[in-house]
Amino acid sequence: MKQSFFRGALILMIGSVLSRILGFIYRICIVRLLGPEGIGLYEMVFPAITLILVLTTAGIPVALAKLIAGDFARGHRRKVAAILRVSLLILVATGILFPAVLIYTAPWLVPKVFSDPRAYWPFMHLIPALFFVSISSVLRGYFQGINFMLPLATGQLLEQVIRIVMGIGLVSWLLPYGVEFGAAGLSLAVVVGEAAGLAVLVVYFWGTRLQVTSPKSQTEPAIEGRLIIRELLSLATPVTMSRVVSSLMLSAKAIVIPNRLQLAGATLEQATQLYGILSGMAMSLVNFPSVITGSLSSVLLPATAAAIAKKEFKAVELRINQAFKLTVLTALPFTLWFILLGEPLTLAFFNNREAAIPLKILAPGCVFFYLQQTSSGMLYGMGQMKTLFINSLIGNSVSLLVTYVLTGMPALGIKGAALGILVGTLITCMLNLGALFKTTPVTLQLSGWLHRSLFALGIMAIFILLAGGKIPVLLTVTASGSCYVLSLFLTGGLRLTDFRKS
Repeated sequence: MKQSFFRGALILMIGSVLSRILGFIYRICIVRLLGPEGIGLYEMVFPAITLILVLTTAGIPVALAKLIAGDFARGHRRKVAAILRVSLLILVATGILFPAVLIYTAPWLVPKVFSDPRAYWPFMHLIPALFFVSISSVLRGYFQGINFMLPLATGQLLEQVIRIVMGIGLVSWLLPYGVEFGAAGLSLAVVVGEAAGLAVLVVYFWGTRLQVTSPKSQTEPAIEGRLIIRELLSLATPVTMSRVVSSLMLSAKAIVIPNRLQLAGATLEQATQLYGILSGMAMSLVNFPSVITGSLSSVLLPATAAAIAKKEFKAVELRINQAFKLTVLTALPFTLWFILLGEPLTLAFFNNREAAIPLKILAPGCVFFYLQQTSSGMLYGMGQMKTLFINSLIGNSVSLLVTYVLTGMPALGIKGAALGILVGTLITCMLNLGALFKTTPVTLQLSGWLHRSLFALGIMAIFILLAGGKIPVLLTVTASGSCYVLSLFLTGGLRLTDFRKS
């Protein structure tokens, strides 16, 4: 069942790419169907639900994956089962408690938290997703820990298909009753999709449960429930705090940005639309490559934890170099596309030119966005949860401060919000990389590929400039991307052997 590093990454990447492509098409359809105002209402609510989800799961899934990866590598199968059982009991309880409290307090809570009272309906319809995500996160953590990525890829793919079908259907049905009800349909589609994804994970787990309950290893220590809880909480607490900080900052920005935009001269409707343009359009494009870096990060956690558990430090160094190289090679072409083709891309995907303004500001930070992801996966695998919390706190605090100051300036407006996100990401990424190289004595191998990748990027830029809008933007992206990859292979910046090292 266990897969090699790159095979696991490839499986998860394929599932993520297919899911993200479907999701991106879905986003285009929904933006056109629901409009910037409806998207803005949904995007206001989503960070708050994300924060509550962080409290509900309490960092258990990441801690679970870290612990299972180490014990699975040592052959401690019964302890793996015990960790899974304790985690499941905790998250079933919180997955019931938090939604119940939210449903009861929502009529009072929503007007206090959101600048637009119409956010009530999308908020209420997202609440049931908390239960399904809580249970799914336990099974995802287990499969991630044993480096069996097929269930994760299959689950997210089915979840996305169900979400698309239900989302388009529900938004079309409910939108005539008001834009807030259309946004509520979008929320309800998330709930149905999460339930479908959970069903897939349960089916896979049922088929692999014998491996979890295999006979006890002769070297396996005695299992005590209180010790498992202590281990889980020692790792999960800083993860929870880190994610609470990130979610609080997202929620704060969902409140601050529209309010500061109004201070800069926008109406309530315009502020909601501008926030939807930044969060629902520009950030959707920036986040698209995370199908690669996110998959890599998910595989890096168990791979790093297993290597450290077996004291294979050379393998840790190899993983860091592989991850750094693949992340940078992924980020470079997207940075160029967003800078040179920002307006054609947002016009083609969202029928909106204004989204190109924040997109071009965010584009130079692509390398830092994606390196932040992969470095987090490695630091989680090393058990550096407290370090990640401190880095997240510093980066997000600076980001919120810069966003608050710059967004309220009439000359900047939504540009200031994009700059705030960019600055926070840069700081967090640099802190993560600093901690990574301080924790592990690593020699970063850049000389063999970095200058070749920049040469390939130059070839790609020349192609885009020569095309000059003479061919459709998607064809330009495909052709220039092919030039980039081909140049990498021809110059030796990327080799097939990079993918054969397990």
